[in-house]
Amino acid sequence: MFYWLFCLFWSLTSVQAEDLQEANAEIIVEAHKEIEVYVAPAILVNNAPDIFEVTVDDLSIFGLASVHSKMAKVPSTYGYVNADENVMVYNQETIEYIWPNCNYRLNHQKCSMQNDHWWLETKVTVQQSEIVITMYVYDQYAQIRGKGSVTSSYEISYLQRQRTTTTSSRDVVSVSGAGNQNCSGAACSSGGSFTGPVNTGSQTIVEDLPPTKIEVKPSLLQKHMHQASLRTWIGLKIE
Repeated sequence: MFYWLFCLFWSLTSVQAEDLQEANAEIIVEAHKEIEVYVAPAILVNNAPDIFEVTVDDLSIFGLASVHSKMAKVPSTYGYVNADENVMVYNQETIEYIWPNCNYRLNHQKCSMQNDHWWLETKVTVQQSEIVITMYVYDQYAQIRGKGSVTSSYEISYLQRQRTTTTSSRDVVSVSGAGNQNCSGAACSSGGSFTGPVNTGSQTIVEDLPPTKIEVKPSLLQKHMHQASLRTWIGLKIE
């Protein structure tokens, strides 16, 4: 009799333990129901180190992704709407508090797939003639779902120049007043004479000069990161 009571007690205890495990599992799923995106550190490929000294601000990319990801589209009852606060964005420092079960610094792709969320990668490629910023959004199955890029190119322009010269012609003339009389009442006097330089004309010469060459080297500015981030997230559908 005691044996049967012990078996009954053991079976009830096992059922309660299993129920408790299932309840805990449900709580974990509920805690990660939001859309999660991990922002990986940028990859910099500098093929012209002698010309450009380029640094990438990973914190700036993280901040832009946190703002612009709200503009992605998520399904709703009436089609797609802005994700707004449904997207949670993390970087290397913050992801450790949400998913401590995996080392994102070692392999963020594997960790993102293991924990069933999306991630963002940024690649900056520096060439002698251009700097290209490309951002990729991957889903939990390692498929590219969004892409945005901006290119800063080397540009050459020429400023046309001209020189204008105006010359005046001056001749010496002599004007005599002989034969001309100026009479006033009963007295008359002979007209005067003039001898001196007089402007007789002018000439304008327009001369083309060698153009001024203006060079604009490619650059990596905050506005370029901002544009690339916007192009990546606006219109992106997260399902």
